[in-house]
Amino acid sequence: MSKRIIAFMAIAALAAVFVVSCSEKENKLEVNDGLDARVGSTKITTREIDDRFETMSPQMKAQYKGKSGRAKFVDALIDEELLYLAAEKTDLKYDEDVKKQIRQAEKNILITAYYDKQIRQKVDVTDAEIEKYYNDHWEQFMNRAIMKAQHAFTRDSLKAVEWKKRLDEGEKFNKIAKYESEDNTTAPQNGELGYFNPGGYIKFYGDSKEFSDQVKDLEIGDISDVIVTEKGYSIVKVTDKKPENLKPLSEVRKEILDQLRGDKAKAQLRERIESLRAEYRPTNFVREEIISTCL
Repeated sequence: MSKRIIAFMAIAALAAVFVVSCSEKENKLEVNDGLDARVGSTKITTREIDDRFETMSPQMKAQYKGKSGRAKFVDALIDEELLYLAAEKTDLKYDEDVKKQIRQAEKNILITAYYDKQIRQKVDVTDAEIEKYYNDHWEQFMNRAIMKAQHAFTRDSLKAVEWKKRLDEGEKFNKIAKYESEDNTTAPQNGELGYFNPGGYIKFYGDSKEFSDQVKDLEIGDISDVIVTEKGYSIVKVTDKKPENLKPLSEVRKEILDQLRGDKAKAQLRERIESLRAEYRPTNFVREEIISTCL
């Protein structure tokens, strides 16, 4: 992570202290059209704010939701600009270590931009290529079969047998799952396990083959026999099932486009590098030394 990003995160943490009160009236905030902030003679535009926001991870974006969140984000950028102005007044820009970091940062930015704008964005991917990839790799685009269920859990085998008897006699599953299940996490929600793929991870049970094998063939509305797992004893009611199905091409077109464009771009990048090697004829003295020692 770059030092500039680390600095921004630190500033953002400080800005979190200044929460905009919900009681503040919007007309107290003077916002010029297209301008979100001003620091001395420096203007921070709405576009700049939006662009910076889009570079952040979803986790960081979540910290700046709503108008108060945006105001907090602008505060962080103001603090960043203030520190930048302070740094500019020093001799740091002439420090050899700083100059080296700036040169390296500039090189990295230019290389990334060159790859994206001169190679990747110029790659053509046809509809026919997308459709062929979809048809040849359809397994990648399958939605696995899933089911939704409730459970009642106990560590007492006799209690589980009693539950099953009461359920067979017509007692409501929700009543047992909510008031008698020993799984305190799901009991308040009537033993709700949510959707899961049999054979995959299942709430409370984890990756339990014993559990999966005994519920996978149940149909909607079915109530299982007593299921024995390493955790204890359970009874399950299936509330929904969705069969395995293929995602439509329209849903995965962009994913395939990105995949094919990336593959082609990597191949073109390799070709471009080989062309540049022929043009500049670089010498790797370390490799030459290794070769000479092997002779």
